[in-house]
Amino acid sequence: MEIGTIASLPCEDRTVLLRLDLNSPIDPSSGAILDDKRFREHLPTIRALSDAKVVILTHQSRPGKKDYTTLAAHAEKLGAMLGRPVGYVDDVFGTCARDAVAGMTAGDVLMLENVRCMAEADLSMKPGDAAKTQAVALCDQLRKIGIRAEVDHARRSLKAQFNYADKLRAKYTVVIGDEELSHGVVKLKDMRSGNESVLAPSALAQAIESND
Repeated sequence: MEIGTIASLPCEDRTVLLRLDLNSPIDPSSGAILDDKRFREHLPTIRALSDAKVVILTHQSRPGKKDYTTLAAHAEKLGAMLGRPVGYVDDVFGTCARDAVAGMTAGDVLMLENVRCMAEADLSMKPGDAAKTQAVALCDQLRKIGIRAEVDHARRSLKAQFNYADKLRAKYTVVIGDEELSHGVVKLKDMRSGNESVLAPSALAQAIESND
């Protein structure tokens, strides 16, 4: 049986999700990438997809370690070695990432945020972190019925998340923490009035739509 290669794929003007391993030694004091070996090894693959819209999914270390960081420097390093710009978005599958991918044209290369920032990637997940996986599923349900929704993956404090929601001019925020998980509910906060209500996840969409 003949084994296919990238060269045999009809990738022209198509979006290709490329999972790479760019995990590299990082100087914890400066954030500088100390070894570009893995970058160099992946260059031929990316160049072979020059007619496609290449979306790169990769990681750097794990939360809590000194070399855990965003991938802004990785995108810059890869672009310099590739000889053409590599875009970067600090999101993995939220609206920002989806909009960035939708705006790509053939030949573009885009690097998404460190996938290790997602709760699903943490095998030692605690209940509070597990709430983020529940939030992702709920967020997806809201998007499917036309309600714009985001999940915070930056590991901010709850107060910082509310401040960020204010900055985005969000009408509502949804809290799913340890207490909410244990009772099978979510907490909906109206950012305009400050009023909060506790609901079953299945009632969330109707509550948002009825108040708008």
